[in-house]
Amino acid sequence: MHRLRSQLAWKQYLVCSLLVVGCLGGASRAQAQQVHLQEVIRAALSDNPSLHIQQDGVRVYEGAWLALLGQYDPAVTVALAGNRDHTPLLTTGEFTNIRTDASTYSLGMQKQFRSGLTITPSLEMVRRNGATGSTLNNAEVGMQLRMPLMRDRGVQANAAGERAAYHTYEASRLDFNETRAGVVLQAALAYWGYLAAWRTLAAYRESEARAQTLLDETQVLIEAEEQPAADLKQLEANLAAKTAQRIAAEQRLFETGQQLGLIMGMPFERMRTLGQPTDVFPEVDEHLLDEIVQAEGYIDLARRRRPDLAAAQRREEATEVLLRAARNDLKPRLDLTLDVGYAGLDTGTAFEQYLTPFGSHVGGVNVGATLSYSLPVGNRTAHGRVAQQASLYRQQTTLIQDLDRVIHSSVLVALKALERSVYELKSADAAVALYRTAVANEKKKFQMGLATLIDVINVEDRLTDVILNHIAGQQRYANALVQIRYETGTLIYPNEEGVSLQRLTTVPDRDDP
Repeated sequence: MHRLRSQLAWKQYLVCSLLVVGCLGGASRAQAQQVHLQEVIRAALSDNPSLHIQQDGVRVYEGAWLALLGQYDPAVTVALAGNRDHTPLLTTGEFTNIRTDASTYSLGMQKQFRSGLTITPSLEMVRRNGATGSTLNNAEVGMQLRMPLMRDRGVQANAAGERAAYHTYEASRLDFNETRAGVVLQAALAYWGYLAAWRTLAAYRESEARAQTLLDETQVLIEAEEQPAADLKQLEANLAAKTAQRIAAEQRLFETGQQLGLIMGMPFERMRTLGQPTDVFPEVDEHLLDEIVQAEGYIDLARRRRPDLAAAQRREEATEVLLRAARNDLKPRLDLTLDVGYAGLDTGTAFEQYLTPFGSHVGGVNVGATLSYSLPVGNRTAHGRVAQQASLYRQQTTLIQDLDRVIHSSVLVALKALERSVYELKSADAAVALYRTAVANEKKKFQMGLATLIDVINVEDRLTDVILNHIAGQQRYANALVQIRYETGTLIYPNEEGVSLQRLTTVPDRDDP
């Protein structure tokens, strides 16, 4: 009997030594390629393809806004011209030819304002010499002001396209922030899934090792004729089942690693070499349940911070601006145009006389005014645009109301999931500790002949189940913390290149502005 116990102890020592060597070898390989949660998020924010696509979309909307904004840029025109004309004349029965030379330069500008006012200042100088033998230098200075008095009057009507494009551009920026938050959420969930897959594989390896140890111990007892040989097949089947579970867990680990690499935007070559995750699941905060009891505070926080809700409100503003502009088109057009200026004259061919006419021989101020009225008959085009924009505005208003309802529900679901995960994890912690004790007790009973191999196998299987449930509970708790951050719009802020581990593992402050 003493020899039998020595053999059993030697085999246990050998199995444990092999497990330790395997773990150390795995750890040494993982150290060169460890995966950190914050590095995962930084890589996702930097290299995720969906973010690059979204960012280019923002630039498209920015370009559309700038293109419309360009209509308010001043347009300056400069012109230089020279002409030589030959005019045939019949004088006292004879044909003669008169040559006239003219040179012109002009400078003008047009500036449109958002109010609808258009200002067009201009100056022009013409030098002519011809049959009289003298050179005349004519200068004209003028300014025209055009102001709409009904249609297109005011910023809301005249600048509607540019203002709507700006709201749309701002909405696209907010959509980009929402996409970044979604990428961070996916990256964090993928990391916790990857960590859970590592720990699940470790649990199945532990289960396989226990099955191997039980088989080896029973083999020694069978050889000593202290255990029936029929038990061996049952233990071999048990080991085969545990091996199959371990292989399936290895496949699951590979799949979660691939998902993590895709979210990080990794090249395929690097996705195959992901190592062990280093950050552990967050510990349960004992005061957490007291903090999340008031859901309304988190709902109000989400309404203040969610970028998708802010983007929808921006689009509502854009459709409202276009609706006002469409209603403006129903009005008749009444425009007032004012012209003011003067003309000057000088003679001579000197260079400075290209400038002196602007102050020489000025006769007086030229003033003119025009009032034009246009009444569209029928105006079905404008009525159609009003109906179209009114429908788009109602659609956007309905979308905002529905999104607010969805956010309300999502926050409540996230809070409830967080609350339940806390209770689940506490129960799972207790179950693991109790079942480890139960396994040790069942083995002692088996050695004393008070329990069968089936009893030992069943208790060990239940231990594996509660370990897996504990891992799943840890993952759900970590996911719930990240999810409530996402639902309240506090997961990542604009222009941040990363997220702190503290933010990823805590609930937000309800009073966050």
